Amino acid sequence: MTSIRSLPMQGVGARRRLGAVLAATLLTSLVVGIAGPTPALGQSSEPSCGADVALVVDSSGSVDPTELGLMQDAFTGFVDAFLPATPTQMAVVEFDRKATVLQDFTGDAVALGAAIDAFESGKRTNWQDGLLKARNLFPHRDAPDLIVFASDGRPNKVNGSNEFNRPAALAAAIVEADAAKAAGARIIAIGIGDGLKVNKLEAIASSPADVHTTDFDSLAQTLADLAGELCSEPGASCGADVALVVDSSGS
Repeated sequence: MTSIRSLPMQGVGARRRLGAVLAATLLTSLVVGIAGPTPALGQSSEPSCGADVALVVDSSGSVDPTELGLMQDAFTGFVDAFLPATPTQMAVVEFDRKATVLQDFTGDAVALGAAIDAFESGKRTNWQDGLLKARNLFPHRDAPDLIVFASDGRPNKVNGSNEFNRPAALAAAIVEADAAKAAGARIIAIGIGDGLKVNKLEAIASSPADVHTTDFDSLAQTLADLAGELCSEPGASCGADVALVVDSSGS
């Protein structure tokens, strides 16, 4: 597991400038990444010409308005880091008790920003449906698949049931995660805040090294670091289809 810490970014103006910081990090790493002989995100031995990346993000009811704003700014910055400078495509899925695709794959940063701005907190946390909706967006292109899953808590809702059942909810989420991994996707899990259980994230991630922990103030830097890591791995072109899946539950 990788734990990432940084100084909090204070104020809306500072957070709004994050896109430029992320872009600089990403493009610097890109110069190094495209020169490598092996792919960054997929299973193929050929260099990657882009990846389909699903970002699964928790904006549940446990997230207060200030934290929700930090999350929105962080993910808007993440989008701006890739677009329009790279051939990345992204999609946005929000989930609470169920998941909804807010924006299908596009390279339009304005449309993606509008989807991110539409995040709303709701009740319950259904990791299963978030992963299912993200998984069903693939395949989009002939490219490796990556899911980035971010949550501040634990799942408690299963499709087809209104019961509060954390063990069943986690088991259902693991089934969806395993199906995605069996189909060739890599899953990176980001835990936000103090209410998370790292072992739950490890249960859906591709490996312990694919689990990162952070807080809301540091989320923007965590995403900047992740963008840099993905584009600095040998063979990475940073052309990706990204499905942003947001948990708006009330967990």
